[in-house]
Order: sequence, then structure tokens, then C-alpha cells
Amino acid sequence: MLKIERFDVKTGKPIQESLEGSQQPAVKQVEHAYLEYWLSTNGIEAQFSVARFYESIHDSDRLRLESEGRVLSFSSGSEGYFTDPDTAQLMTQGSETVTPIYANDRNSPHNSVAYGGLIASDGVASTTLQSARLLVIDDERRSQSPTPLVGKSGRPISKDQLSSLYDKMGDGTMLVTHSTMRSLQTSEERETIALKAAEKSGVSGDFSTLFQEMSAADTAVAISDRQEEALARRSVVQFRAASPDLPGIAKGTMASSYWCDRLGVDAIISSNDIKGDDGRLAAPGIKEVSNFWINRKAIAQYGQQSVGPQVKYTIPEATRLEVNPKVQAQAEELAQVTGDFAALSQRYMEHKEKERSRPYQELENEALQASRPGWLYDALSADKYGQLTGQAKVVDGLSRYVRGEWLRLATNGTSVPSAMAQHHSQLKPWEVCNKDLPHGAIVAYYRSPFPNVGAAAIAINNTEIIREQDREAFSKQGVAYLPPWTAKNIAITDFDGDMNGFFVGYQATVPDLPQQIRAGLAAVEALPPAQQYEAGRALFEQMMMQLEQGQEDRLTPDEHPLAVKEFAEKNAPEVRPPEIIKQTKEKHPWQEGESHAAATWRAWEITADNSTGKVANAGMSLQALALEMRYAPDEKKEEILKQVSGHCEHLLAKVDRGKISIPDDDWLTSQGFSPFYTERIAHIANSKNLLSRYKMPEQRQAFSETYLNAASTLFLEVANGPNAANLQTAVDMAKSAKGINEEMHKFVVALQYKQDDFRKSKNNPEVYVGGKEMPTNTEEPIAWNVQTVNEHYSDAQLEERLHQEFQSIFPMADTQQQEWQAKAIIQNYNSLMAKAIKGKARHRQRRPEDQKPTLQVTGSDSRALTLQNIQDAQGKLPIWRAEGLQPNWTVRVKQDHRASRAHLGVVGGVL
Repeated sequence: MLKIERFDVKTGKPIQESLEGSQQPAVKQVEHAYLEYWLSTNGIEAQFSVARFYESIHDSDRLRLESEGRVLSFSSGSEGYFTDPDTAQLMTQGSETVTPIYANDRNSPHNSVAYGGLIASDGVASTTLQSARLLVIDDERRSQSPTPLVGKSGRPISKDQLSSLYDKMGDGTMLVTHSTMRSLQTSEERETIALKAAEKSGVSGDFSTLFQEMSAADTAVAISDRQEEALARRSVVQFRAASPDLPGIAKGTMASSYWCDRLGVDAIISSNDIKGDDGRLAAPGIKEVSNFWINRKAIAQYGQQSVGPQVKYTIPEATRLEVNPKVQAQAEELAQVTGDFAALSQRYMEHKEKERSRPYQELENEALQASRPGWLYDALSADKYGQLTGQAKVVDGLSRYVRGEWLRLATNGTSVPSAMAQHHSQLKPWEVCNKDLPHGAIVAYYRSPFPNVGAAAIAINNTEIIREQDREAFSKQGVAYLPPWTAKNIAITDFDGDMNGFFVGYQATVPDLPQQIRAGLAAVEALPPAQQYEAGRALFEQMMMQLEQGQEDRLTPDEHPLAVKEFAEKNAPEVRPPEIIKQTKEKHPWQEGESHAAATWRAWEITADNSTGKVANAGMSLQALALEMRYAPDEKKEEILKQVSGHCEHLLAKVDRGKISIPDDDWLTSQGFSPFYTERIAHIANSKNLLSRYKMPEQRQAFSETYLNAASTLFLEVANGPNAANLQTAVDMAKSAKGINEEMHKFVVALQYKQDDFRKSKNNPEVYVGGKEMPTNTEEPIAWNVQTVNEHYSDAQLEERLHQEFQSIFPMADTQQQEWQAKAIIQNYNSLMAKAIKGKARHRQRRPEDQKPTLQVTGSDSRALTLQNIQDAQGKLPIWRAEGLQPNWTVRVKQDHRASRAHLGVVGGVL
């Protein structure tokens, strides 16, 4: 295990954290990571430190750190990893005896940032093959090399036989032997298997019956062995793999396969899995390497994926008519148990049991994580006689759980089955194979982040085709097999661990519906995949419509028929938003004469501030406002139009002053988006003047609806077009020097005619505490869901109950001083807990000022000033290293009169 010290870039000081009542250096622990193995294999002893990038960090900080012996060697998002100059050089350039981690070429700094996270990516287990024979597959061309493959028997493998292997291999997949998968099982997994086997075999562990139970113990060992083998065969896990012999690291998902034994190799890797090599490791064909290291990360599990606003904004009718009523029923049930200890505890325990069997594998709201304290489950499980009912700690835990439930209902409200995506070419573009769902079900699947409704794929669940054609693939658990074209071009899904959520709309009433669909679409199989997919989508939409008309008896509604129907309808070619594809990646450049550390630092600056959140939030706010213009009550529409019209007028004035830039028509057209934004905004801005011409209420209402529909259409086009493309760019920022279009983002924000209170408050730790409700200020289905939850929310608090069961073990006599001391401890604890909750919520917001060091300045008159947001434009202020007796310089702080009253500030200078 590596223990990497955290420090601050500006001050160079270790980050301190409170441990057991004292301040100690904060440490990041990394285990089963390639960095740890690479150092050990090469016999390198080195110390690493990690720091976060934040606003106002400059290249001068890099030079200062390098003069102190700290060199940036690689980064992962906002975190940069530093070590001594010699180790950094070996990692990036190598030597006569040491191979660098990534290829020492022009792309080296790019790889250190784009794939720097792979170096210190820890896992739950790792293993090493001292001598490994690898087969690298070109997953795009479905080939391995010009040299024919020979099986373990010595006979060549034909192309027809290899086609079933290529069907499995996509971007992000690796196959290994069963023994390798078994070696990556954790001790906890083996212990769980052994305990269940012992229980099944009747082993009691009683020494008095030891000899009589020896036979049962042998049976338990045999069962354990079989269960471990079965777990290895059915598991799919995320992995990292590399060999110190060659530069490059492989990443993706891994499963065991008989193909490895058949071809006499230890692993079969897709060439696209391998990042940052020099062409040798990723070259198709068989190669021998030593010390092939593999680690294992998350294991694929069938679970639940919360459906957040990002998805619900694209299906407002299904949200209004299908999702919201379910949330209302849940809110009513929660309100009934909020003040009842026994009922609430039982609900909590049932919730946790369900969550353990079907985990939430992706939560859109991090705040919900805090509502699941593991200790509370353990305490209530052990409390068979209810002795802890009402105890302060339990009350606090249940209160946090209830708060998390209200928050979940308001922000998400529902969940859908989820699975890890896997590649399989046996599926048609309109199919999917998910064993967790009914065979023949019509589904819509997607992954997060969700750019627009066009990223929802409509498919029929065909489990029989994989069962018949690839029983090995069918045996895997926790996965869904996707056709490669649809995964890439519709659902924007990779096979390196991406999770997909599945709306199940309809079940089949006949057992062979997927076969019937295949027969009905046989004529389109010669067409390009895009046309095949559209033929399937159109057929499913037609079947849904015919079912409503009583003309289709092969389907019956399941849990989300309206959602799947709305997804299908909005993906019709005539209404489908522009296709959002992964942006072309631009490698981070390495300038002539520039050091590796300097180039990496520059790339780190680009990638450290992940813009995914702010772009996604801007798009959702725009969608909320667009829906409000269509769903608001008739009596409010005229007032909304005046507000929108006036805002557009002010927006055009900002454009004239050069503060905002409206996307150019030529650029919009070249990107496949609808043009004429300026003219359409001007048209809306003039509507309030035209409205005055109409006197009759009916005329004014019709006029308002017409213009609001035009404005709503524009807002949705911007959200589903340019902003969705910006979102996809943000997702890939770590791998590309191409940042988001900041001017476009400013335009999206400027287009919003009012602040979205829901988006602003969703992470507020005070919401659903002490009677404070989630605020909303829009009139549309997602806001209505929040309002419904608010109506059922009660500010009734769980109160502690007096406990006398354990009083006999405590002294009954106490002095007044002891009572004061006890109350002081309680007050201090409550105060610190309140601060911690607020601090944690603020930390999630990642405010720029919170990423910087705080300096405490004391003047000659003993007055203290706390400096948190210091503007250091050139990175030259010497106060970052101020300590002890200083040279002849003075810091002067004065009010910044250019700052607005709402953002009063100070500027610093050095004399």
C-alpha cells in the first residue's frame, strides 16, 4: 500500500486533518495500483505527494515546487501527483534498465494527464503472471494479425470459428483464464463462500463433535471450491493491466473465457483497451511479456439506477402521468412513518436489505450517500428487543435517513434496473440482452450523463439469442449485452465499466416475440446499422400505438409504458434532436523545448476543473424553463411571456455591448443545429409590444401561447443541441485539450429568464431539516413533483426517549459541575456536527475560494484578518512561503472600489 501525503500547491504545506483528537498530515492510501507494482518491480523507493489544482495556480508555482524537489509526474482530474526529480524522470522517460510507464514520445505529457488516473487507480485485489502469453485483437477490424491463430491442439483456428470470439471483443473488453479470475477474488468473498458452505454442510464448529464433523468439513471444502470456481466463471469486473517490460496500461472490463485455454494464451485484449503505449503492446497478434500485472476493481452487479431530472426533463408527459403519481404514493407512506420509531426502523431495515440485494450503482445526488450510515443498520439488526429505540444516536441516524428519503423523492423519485454494458455482435441494432429483464420486453436504455432524448436507445430484450449462440457470455452476471453500433452511436456507451439504466415499458405475451421481430425486419438486415435501428424503433412505436387501439395482442404494459413510448416517439427522425457524438479528441500538445513537467502542468490546468456539472445544470435549467412555458396554467402564461420578452430584450442589449455572444448561423448549420438564434430572440423580445394590440382575453391568451411555444422550442433546441454537445465535450475533457465552448456556456446561462431555485437548492444541507422545504419557482412536471413531496413533508421531529435500562452501571450521583460539563460536551458536539454537515455540503459545491489556502494575517496592532480569496494574477506574491523572519517586503491590503457592492473585495500588493 502506498501512503501519499496531501499538500497545498501554493504554500507547499501538508494538508492537516483531525485524527483521534490531534492534527495529523492527511494521507491518500493507494492499494493494488500499478504505481505500487511498477516501483516494486523496478526496485525504486520514492515518496509521492498529491495536491489539488485550483484557481490562481500558475506556472510559477510549478517552478517553486521543482526548486524544492517536487516534480509533477502525472495527474488525475483535479489531483496532481508529485515526486522527486529522479523518480519522475524514470516514470516518464525511463532509463537503460527501466521502461517508462507511458511511451517516451511527443504524446507523453498528454498520456500523463489523459490516462494519469490509471497509474494510481487502486483496486480490491491484484495478481501477477510471471510469464504471460497475450493475444491482442483489433476490435474494430475484427482481426488479430496476418499470421493464422493455432489452437492449443496445434490445429489452425478458422476465420468462421474466430468470428464468435470477435463477437465478444469490443472497446474495453479483456478475456482471461478462469484461474486468473479466481486469483483476483478477495478474502472477504472467499470467507463468505466458506461460511455458507459450512452452514450448508452442517459444520457447527463445536470441538466436542469435531471427529464426527470431519466428513461434513470435507464436503464444505469441496462446496467452497466449486462456489469459488463458479464465482470466477460468472463474474465481470473492471480492471487495469500492464507489464513493466513495455509502456502502456490497459483498462476496461474483464471476464474469464474458455477461449484463453483454447488458444493457449493467458489473456485476450482489445487493442483499444491499451493506452499510452509505443505501438508494441497494442499491435495485434500474440506476444510474450513478463510480470503481467492485473488489478480488479468494481464487480458487475444488477442494481438500481436513480432517474434524475436530467432524464425526466426529456419525458415530461411520462413524468407527469407515470412517475409523479408513484412518488406521491411513496411520499404519503413516508409521511405516515416519520414520527413512529418502530415503523420507521422497520422501513429503514427493509430499505437496506433491498439495497444490499440490488445496490444503487450510480447516484446522481451525492447528498443521498450521507443518508446511508452502515452503523445504524448494524445497531438496529442487533437490537432484537427494541432497547435502543429513541436513543439519541439512533434518532440522529434515522433523522438523516428520513431526510435523505425526502431528498431522494424530490430530486429523483424513482429508479430503474441497471447493469454494466458489454459488447456482443450477435445482437441486432434494435436488440439488447439483459438477463435481469423479461425476455421480449420493450425497453429504453441510457447512461449518465444524458445529453438529450436522442441518447435513449429503444430495443427489445432478446436473451435467447445469446443463450443459444454464446452460453459462456450468457452465464455472466450483472451485465447487459449491447450491439456495438447502437451502444456507440445512440446510447454513447463504452464497454469499460459504463452503467446503463433500463426503463421496462412492455412485456411480451408470446414467448418468441424477438424471433418474430427478427423475421419481420429481415428485409432491412442488408441496410446500414442506422437504418436497421430506425426500422426497429419505428416498428416498436407502431406496436405501442396499436396496443392502445386494441390491435396488438403481443404486448402488455409493464412498469414504465408511458416513458418508453415517449422515448420512442421523440426519437422519430422528424422530431429527434441532433445526434450527439463523442467529440474528436485533441491531444494535449508538447511544445518544442518544453520539459515534461511543464507540458503536464499546462495540460493539468486544462483538465483539473471538470465542467460536466456546470454544463449539465445549465442545460437542465433551460429545459425546466422551456417546459414551464408549455405547462404553466393559462392564467400565468401572459405574465411569463412578458418576463421572457423583457429578458430577451435585455439579452440583446448585452449582445450589443459585447458582453454576450449569440452563436453564429454558419457555425450552427455546420454542426447540424437549427440557425437564426438572433432573429428568433428578437422576435420573442418584440412580443410584449405586439401583445398590447390585443384587448380580448381569448386573443391575448392565444397570442401568449403562440410566442411561448416559439420561445420554448428555441430553449429546447439550445439545450438539446449546442449545450448537449458542450456536455459531451466536458465528459471527455481529461482526454482532450479541447475544452468546452465557454462562450456557448455563457449564452446558455444568459438565455435563462430567471434563476432555477430547484437546481440552486438541491444540495442545500438545510433542505428537509426543521421544516425547510425544497424551493421551486417553475410550473412544470419536475417542479410539481417537488411540490407534491413538500406537501407531504412534515417537520415532526423524532424525539429522544428516556433510557433507564443501563443506568445501573453508571454512578447515580453527580455534582452540578459535572452536569454543566456534560451539557457543555453535548452542546459542543451538536455545534461541531452542524458545522461538519454544512462544511460537507459546501465541499460538494467545489467553490473556487474553498480550493485555495486560507491565510491569517495579524497586524502590528494585533488585529487579525483572514484572507481566503487572494488575487495573485502572476503567481508572484511571496506570502505563500511567508514564515518566520521575512525579507524587506510589506503586504498592503486595500478595498477594491471596482468590485460591485454585492461582491466587495480587496486587492493585495507587495511593496
